[in-house]
Amino acid sequence: MLPGLGVLLGLLIGSFLNVVIYRLPVMLDRDWRQQCAALLADSAATPAPQAAPKGEAEPFDLIRPRSACLSCKTPIKARHNVPVLGWLWLRGRCAACQATIPVRYP
Repeated sequence: MLPGLGVLLGLLIGSFLNVVIYRLPVMLDRDWRQQCAALLADSAATPAPQAAPKGEAEPFDLIRPRSACLSCKTPIKARHNVPVLGWLWLRGRCAACQATIPVRYP
């Protein structure tokens, strides 16, 4: 039982690290762009744009948005998001649109 628990714990940690590896550079890039826009607005003595650029209005961090299908953008349910087990349960396909889920994201 202990080796199985270790494997499950390793899968969970690996899945979380996959999220961090993907999202951290995107988060840093968004922050950098916001800082640049603020700096340029200050140096040009013009008011900073009030509306966020399209696609950047919603929060993007390690928790939000939830994982979603790459094809139909349907949020993945928690029971389907268990590393490897959820992928095997769904037979490597999205529960909503049946599109193939790449092996990279089991």
